Amino acid sequence: MISFRREIERKSVHLLGGLQISMFGFFVPEEFHAFFMYGFAYFIVFLCLLEWLRLHDVLKLPMLRDYERRRVGGYFFFFLGAFICFLIFPREIATASVLMLSTGDAVSGIMLTAKHPDTPRRPSVKPFPVASAMFLTSFASCYIFFCAINHPSSLIMALSGATGATIADTFPLRTPLFYVDDNLSIPLLAGCAIILSDIMSSILLYEAA
Repeated sequence: MISFRREIERKSVHLLGGLQISMFGFFVPEEFHAFFMYGFAYFIVFLCLLEWLRLHDVLKLPMLRDYERRRVGGYFFFFLGAFICFLIFPREIATASVLMLSTGDAVSGIMLTAKHPDTPRRPSVKPFPVASAMFLTSFASCYIFFCAINHPSSLIMALSGATGATIADTFPLRTPLFYVDDNLSIPLLAGCAIILSDIMSSILLYEAA
């Protein structure tokens, strides 16, 4: 179980970390982008070691939820998801995807804790008000970013990205055998949705011409 105040602290770190990664990943000069990715990869390896030590009771980390004590922490999947986004997506799409993860998931988590403060685990499907907040926050952050870089399809990209992010957050992939952390699925599904909408827009514009 985690208190509302503790959840705000967790999501504040979540938000600030995501904003730093997305902005640094977007603004780093092209000639230094490879160094950025190499450094990010080494950081992921470091986090793997950190989690191994934690799960073997060598060290303890603050601000983990109760159900994360005996499994890989959500913060690891957060950084892993961001790393994969910048590895496989164009830079602007990776940035938008991480922005939606850091802003939308922060608002979603705080709202969920406020509505269900005594629930030790996350529900299998998030309530409609929480999903709506996730969509609106993700859409706003994505739309503002694409408008800031003067993307011609800002509205479509933001709508598709926010839809993908909200689906991943609202319906987490959880089975008796495995669980995909939403810190990993949110940015990846959001990025894939943006790419798909961009491809479809290009096809429609080509046919219209």
